Amino acid sequence: MNDNVLFELGYAISKDKPLFVIFDPSIIESSRRFQELGLLTTLGYKSYQNSTDIVNAFYDFASKDLVGSFNTLIKPYAKNADKRVLLYVKSPYLTESSKQIPSIIRDHEIPVVTDDAAETKVQSIRWYIEQLSNVHAILCEFLPTSRSGFEIQNSKAAFISGLAHGLVYKP
Repeated sequence: MNDNVLFELGYAISKDKPLFVIFDPSIIESSRRFQELGLLTTLGYKSYQNSTDIVNAFYDFASKDLVGSFNTLIKPYAKNADKRVLLYVKSPYLTESSKQIPSIIRDHEIPVVTDDAAETKVQSIRWYIEQLSNVHAILCEFLPTSRSGFEIQNSKAAFISGLAHGLVYKP
């Protein structure tokens, strides 16, 4: 449940890469964050307690005909509706920047879809994929570690940023 790994996971999913995801549900803090974040509960993982479990699960994984995640996860939800310019993943707190950003968006008449963490902590992965398939950019607010709830907001923002980088950014 590290934010850098969540970014990479989102990116790999968007790029249709085979994923071998392992998770030790006996680690209390990771298990709590996994459940609270909720975005990854539909992805699946191999649970482990030791290196033998990991090795055996990997051999099982590698022996299968790997079908990419795009066809099963991304493609069914990616819709080409009216393109918006921006997906704004807003902080649950009304900080100075959280007060200014909507004004700037409104003043510049930027078409936007807002994910407001004060209303709904985390949307479904399907919702994010649908939105990301119809925007040109994403703006995610991360929280400082001194704020309550920073773990979930930052994990969500990292994962969504990784998805966005793979889906939206076309060099």
